[in-house]
Amino acid sequence: MQRGEKTENLDLALLLLRLVFVAFMLHGVQKFMDLGATAGFFGKVGIPAPDIMALVVAAVETFGSLAMILGIGTRFAGPLLAFVMVVAIFTVKLSGALAKGLPFGLIGMEIDLAYLFASLALTFSGPGKHSLEAMMKK
Repeated sequence: MQRGEKTENLDLALLLLRLVFVAFMLHGVQKFMDLGATAGFFGKVGIPAPDIMALVVAAVETFGSLAMILGIGTRFAGPLLAFVMVVAIFTVKLSGALAKGLPFGLIGMEIDLAYLFASLALTFSGPGKHSLEAMMKK
């Protein structure tokens, strides 16, 4: 495999990884569609200022994911999305996982972990050449 071919494969892989955020974005849109229910849930799990945080999280998940999909601002959106997932894991998922015992307690947080790691991967790598960011640099 030639150097250029490896680079092209990496850029394609980054594009495919960015497509994971279509599903993440849908979670944000769902939160926007019923902010009251989202705020109610946030209040139940102890998130402070649940009305404000419901709006903030819905916006980060929706618009941060859109940025990741398009490949623009990934190094800004990635950490925000990763932070949302860390909070979700620690406030909602982890207690259930520990109660069930490891490793099977991790069932139920696999999507959160996938979003967390995809966010971090794109934060560190950038979006690749098949992105709006790369097009704007040309």
